[in-house]
Amino acid sequence: MRQVNRNSRRRLRRPRLALAGRQVRNLISLALWPLVIITTVVSVEWIWDVHNAGRPDRNVQWWCGGFMVWTLLYLIAPAPTRAYVLGHELSHVLWTWLLGGHARRLRVHNTGGSVEVSIQSPWITLAPYLLPFYPIVVLLLFAAVEAFTNTAPYRPLWYGVLGASWAFHVTFTLSMMRRGQPDLEEVGWWFSIAVILGVNLLLFDWILGWVAGASFQAWWLLWWNHVHNLMTAVSSWIRRVTQML
Repeated sequence: MRQVNRNSRRRLRRPRLALAGRQVRNLISLALWPLVIITTVVSVEWIWDVHNAGRPDRNVQWWCGGFMVWTLLYLIAPAPTRAYVLGHELSHVLWTWLLGGHARRLRVHNTGGSVEVSIQSPWITLAPYLLPFYPIVVLLLFAAVEAFTNTAPYRPLWYGVLGASWAFHVTFTLSMMRRGQPDLEEVGWWFSIAVILGVNLLLFDWILGWVAGASFQAWWLLWWNHVHNLMTAVSSWIRRVTQML
């Protein structure tokens, strides 16, 4: 992804502003990482709670089956890299439009892609890693079909396709991050990984709860209890330190 900027003086200032922006985001990541760790713990507990509640019905089994089928195909078959690159660059385009900018010169190849955008934002840069393009497409298609016909008999199949599309997002995201991505270097690695991990865990928990028919309010209460316990522990530690001083 490249930014298009016709103002030469702004172009000269951009490296300094970009460096300052990365430093600020790295400082913000210090506050984000404890929340990401809490979200990781809550995700494990959420999966366990859903399992113990007896909710892993046929829908969840189909979702997990789709996830495992795609993961297996990814490991043994040629990866459809061009399809991932297309979704990756279209995510940049969509978020640019949402933020009031414009995009042009979309290029997609097996080895990578690019698009020129008129504005710069960390959310545009990280869009492909935060909001999975193909699972969103599957959900929109499901909603469109359900508006015109009864999808109940085929709903497990939809969940299977959704699980496969989510696995597509996870496998390619991990693969691309392992290779190193200019997008992440541009925003800052610590900040990028914290936001990507946190948002994807939230989406995973929401999708699992939706497929299993679990209440997301229960997830929120679980998450808030952990945050409250952390805040209590930190405030207690700060009081002890100030008393020692």
